[in-house]
Amino acid sequence: MKFEYSKLKIRSNLFLTIVWTFISVVQIYYKENIFSWWSLLFLFLIIVFWTNFIFILIKKYFEIDDDKIVLMGLRNKTIEFKNLSEIKFYGGEYVFKDSRNNKIEISKQWINEKKIPLFDERFQKLKNDFENKNQNSLK
Repeated sequence: MKFEYSKLKIRSNLFLTIVWTFISVVQIYYKENIFSWWSLLFLFLIIVFWTNFIFILIKKYFEIDDDKIVLMGLRNKTIEFKNLSEIKFYGGEYVFKDSRNNKIEISKQWINEKKIPLFDERFQKLKNDFENKNQNSLK
C-alpha cells in the first residue's frame, strides 16, 4: 500500500519553490553580468527546488507491504519486517530500525491526512506482532 505526502507538505514546497524562483529571476534580471557566480547559484537553486517539488508530487512518500517498508527517495530505503530490531512512535515520527542499523523515520505530519488512520492501524498491528515475536523469542 502506497502512502502519499500530505497536502501541507506539497503546498509548502510549492510556495518555497515559487518564492525562490521569484527571488532568483529578480536577482538575475537586475545583474549586469548574468553569468556571475551569484546568478549561477540562484539558477542552480531554481533547478533544485523545482526538481524537489516535482519529485514529491510524482513519487509517493513510502510504501508498506506484508513483508517490508520502503521509504521513497533518490535512494529508496528498505527494511524487511523479519529483520526489525525496533519499532516505535516517538515525537510525531514512526521509527523502524533493523538489525543492520538501517533506520526509517516517517513523519506523521507528512502523511496524507486521509490515510493516517489506515497507517495507524497498520502500525499498531506491526508493533503488536513485533512485541509478540520478541516475547516468544525470550521464552
